[in-house]
Amino acid sequence: MGLSRFILHCALHSTEHLAFTKQPQNVLRGYIGQRLVINCSTNDEDASVSLLHKRHPFAAFSERKPSANKLWKKRQVFYLLKLDLRDAGIYTCEASNRANETIRWPAGTGYLMLSRGKVTMILIFIGERYTVQRIKVSNQSGSTFLW
Repeated sequence: MGLSRFILHCALHSTEHLAFTKQPQNVLRGYIGQRLVINCSTNDEDASVSLLHKRHPFAAFSERKPSANKLWKKRQVFYLLKLDLRDAGIYTCEASNRANETIRWPAGTGYLMLSRGKVTMILIFIGERYTVQRIKVSNQSGSTFLW
């Protein structure tokens, strides 16, 4: 067996099993109207990853497919855009590699808890009256929306 064939043979029979590079969180925290980053990265850059979602514990998981306005995927990281109440539920990452290994986040992880951002009012003084000009919504990371 030639050297290049031996190296290829060893590479195909690696002893390292497919694994996620980050431990999944039990609870994912998100704010309505904001985006959420879900990292499904694995120790195999070529592994195929999917984001699965179910609305309650007794439902079956279904795959969330990337779309221009709701879900972006960059390599093995998902970006869930403009969170709303329909996004609440349980998420899991599933990954498969060329060796037909398939892994999924463990049960009890990936619960998305949504909350509203802080609402503060910006007031303008006009004589003796107060008028609400707009409402500012901000979250802990400092992102704001104005209405």
